[in-house]
Amino acid sequence: MTDGIQAYIDGASDDARPALTRVLDAIRGAAPGAPEKLRYGMPAVELAPGAWMHVGAWKHHLGVYPVPPLTAELEERILPYRTTTSTVNLPLTDVPVELIAEVARSIARAGDAR
Repeated sequence: MTDGIQAYIDGASDDARPALTRVLDAIRGAAPGAPEKLRYGMPAVELAPGAWMHVGAWKHHLGVYPVPPLTAELEERILPYRTTTSTVNLPLTDVPVELIAEVARSIARAGDAR
């Protein structure tokens, strides 16, 4: 983890920090050893060459960007959290960590297939 990402986590609200840490850990677990850095002012993990997943901590939710169209099964599961075609908002409690890990693995596989 870079110092910038740790500073971002440390600067998140007490409500957001645990969810942010869990989501970033899930994304990292989907792409072990993947590069990570602050991009657009938020933590990002490169799941495959050029395929970055960003996580932003907000007052009432976490934003995950970009989340491209997924398989029909994953899309159905992520749909309640979608706000646009490429944005997912997650609650700060009851975070669907395993779902985010599956999404990250799917993006990594699709990126590797390019």
